[in-house]
Amino acid sequence: MKKIFLSLMAMALPIISTAQTLKIMAKDTTGLSHVIIANRGEFVPLQFTKGCMVYDRPKIKPYTAVFIMGDSLSAPAVLEPGQTLQISISKKQGQWEIAYKGKNAAASRFLKQMEKLYAHGWEKVSVDEYDDEVTTVNKDFDFNGEMKRLATEYGTTLQAADKVDNDSLRRIYRHQADVSYLASRIACLSARDKIKGISSDGQLQVLIASIDPNDDTMQEMGLVNDLIATKVTGSLNDDNITPYALSYIRAVDNQVQNPRIRHALLNNIASVVFNADGKTYVLDDFWHAFKQAADTALVNYYQTVVDSKLATKSGAKCPDETFQDIHGQTHRLSEWFNKGKYLYIDLWATWCIPCVKEIPFVEKHVAHYKDNTKIQFISISLDSHHDAWKRKLDKDKPLWPQYISATKDEMDKLMKDWGITGIPRFIIVNPDGTIHDSNAFRPSDPDFYKLMDDILK
Repeated sequence: MKKIFLSLMAMALPIISTAQTLKIMAKDTTGLSHVIIANRGEFVPLQFTKGCMVYDRPKIKPYTAVFIMGDSLSAPAVLEPGQTLQISISKKQGQWEIAYKGKNAAASRFLKQMEKLYAHGWEKVSVDEYDDEVTTVNKDFDFNGEMKRLATEYGTTLQAADKVDNDSLRRIYRHQADVSYLASRIACLSARDKIKGISSDGQLQVLIASIDPNDDTMQEMGLVNDLIATKVTGSLNDDNITPYALSYIRAVDNQVQNPRIRHALLNNIASVVFNADGKTYVLDDFWHAFKQAADTALVNYYQTVVDSKLATKSGAKCPDETFQDIHGQTHRLSEWFNKGKYLYIDLWATWCIPCVKEIPFVEKHVAHYKDNTKIQFISISLDSHHDAWKRKLDKDKPLWPQYISATKDEMDKLMKDWGITGIPRFIIVNPDGTIHDSNAFRPSDPDFYKLMDDILK
């Protein structure tokens, strides 16, 4: 349900003006040191003077929603130029309490009430060593009880929306409540069906059928994807994902007329296809269908990727790249050609969590093949900050060659040559310097040894 929460942060009416004020009051500021005001990518820590903080911005759109958040505290605030909203924060019996006063207090209370309209409770989320979320599921969760709770909160949320004075904003909020309620019921029933093994759920199917594929709010909350998924045949789990991709494009073309939503969905399928590790697809078939459905901007953007894919087909001459080792010495990829070994290339960066999670698997495979004269592993970092890369190497002490794209030009060339739109990316080069697979299976693939041993025969 994160998409629902984040979508609320983007709400605003399209008029720009100047000056606005938010006053935050707290008699006791204990526990507020890590709380921030989040406003469209800007994050401002709370800093009180005698229990008061004033948040000002010279220009802001009317009815912009900002969020005071952190340490189990969430306080949405709707701001308007030239008006003052006051928020009082206190703690009672270990729980934060929020009180609103002034202009747009009703709108702010509506957003606070909206937080109760999210389906939740069956999942427990923790964080692993990579700061990645790990989810466990309560199989005995009372889903019927959660659906009843949502129905009650939906009625309360509509009442909160009706207390907003501005007619346009009130209509927007009522629609937000409708869509959030729909999204929460779909999320709840989908989770129940998955956990309980329910394969056919008429109630869920009715809800999904009510999704408007041209509604921007529904798209922001991820609902249009739910509808499209019911129209698509094939699966991303298939070895050849061409049927799935073509079916997805047809579904979007048939269901969606809204140009913004079409752009987002078609951009999504292109990204999925071009970054599908270890999967096959018929490029010509996909690209022909994509060009027929996508807008000019998307076609132009992915044309360079397609050109790179065509230039890096299996059997094509491998593009030569330059990079540096940890000592600053420049090397070329061609140094590894014609050495009698297949080259397995790992493209990664320290800031890329999926990349970092692959490293232990690479290490395991390096050890497994250490006496095999037919294969060589190398890693090339796409870090812009070399110090972060060096610190990571110093910590891990990898036993296979490590390089980094030393300049922006080197990085741009590598990404263009291989049509890279996301990492991690893995490449296998034949011993003669031709390409074996420009988007190879990941080190974490459970069939890694089988796939690799078949190549090395």
